[in-house]
Amino acid sequence: AEELARRLAEYRRMKEASVWLAERLVAERDRWFRLGPAPLAPQPERRLAPQDSAALAEALRGLAVPPPKVSLSHMALRFPPVSQFLERFRSLLGRRRRFDFDSEVGGLSRVEQAVAFLALLELRKAGEIALEQAAPFAPIRISSSRPWPAAAPAGRSPAPPWPDAADEPMPSGAVQSTVPFGLGSSAASQEREEGLELSDSERIETWTARSA
Repeated sequence: AEELARRLAEYRRMKEASVWLAERLVAERDRWFRLGPAPLAPQPERRLAPQDSAALAEALRGLAVPPPKVSLSHMALRFPPVSQFLERFRSLLGRRRRFDFDSEVGGLSRVEQAVAFLALLELRKAGEIALEQAAPFAPIRISSSRPWPAAAPAGRSPAPPWPDAADEPMPSGAVQSTVPFGLGSSAASQEREEGLELSDSERIETWTARSA
């Protein structure tokens, strides 16, 4: 009996709640809820002060002028000619028996130093110079491989240096090797198989990749 009374009381409360909800639904039937954000507040109309037409035209003409082109010249990588350093090293060897490579290129940029080293390899390949290095990463000492002219007697001009084998013309159809001195026989055989003449910039990139 107690359980039945408890259930009847609970049923009565639910029935009263449903009646209250139905009354609220009827009372709120003509009201609508906003599903989005509230509209922006009305903006007052802005009134501009009187303007000079000539000044406005001048401002528009300034906007019509195209902006100056941005210069990218500072980003370009320029390689100086190898012949420049060939002449420089030959001139040094004409005045001195030997010189240090680091002391001659110390004030140059990295690109200029790379081109100068390429010129050094070209002279070594031609047999015009001899290279000495006491230890890895030690200064490179350059000396002329041709005999120094002997001192001539008074009243006579000095004798010219003996001709070098590099001065002789190459046979027809032969391909001169561009492998730097000391790279090994495998690199030399590979280049002989290719038989291609590369530009100065391509040689710099190739030798830089091999030495990395």
